Amino acid sequence: MLIKLLLGYILFIVSFLGTYHIFNYFDWNLGITFQVEYLVLSYELLVGFATIYALDITLGSILRFISIPLRCITLGLFNILITAYMIWIAPVFTNLMVLDNFLGVLLFTILMTMMRGILQFIFSLIGLLK
Repeated sequence: MLIKLLLGYILFIVSFLGTYHIFNYFDWNLGITFQVEYLVLSYELLVGFATIYALDITLGSILRFISIPLRCITLGLFNILITAYMIWIAPVFTNLMVLDNFLGVLLFTILMTMMRGILQFIFSLIGLLK
């Protein structure tokens, strides 16, 4: 159980930073800027991502449970809005990043969700996730 939680945390960090680098590579200004130097593994970076991940696990799980009817109607696409909302309210709890607009966060979340799914598929092929 703890290994699965740790792998989920690692997948979250890799997909978040990978998506951030993709948007910076194509020079799409989405209004997402980091306050912490993320190239160096630092305490602020790990605590910031742990805060966002814990927020997604706790409050996100509650919102996902409450929105079961909406998720059934939208065939699961409402999960993207919940994840985008979790990233949108994250700067309240941590000073890891600054967000300017919700549309940029929504596009960021869509790409991050796709990248996370690909990474989960690769991890399941390797045998790390079951």
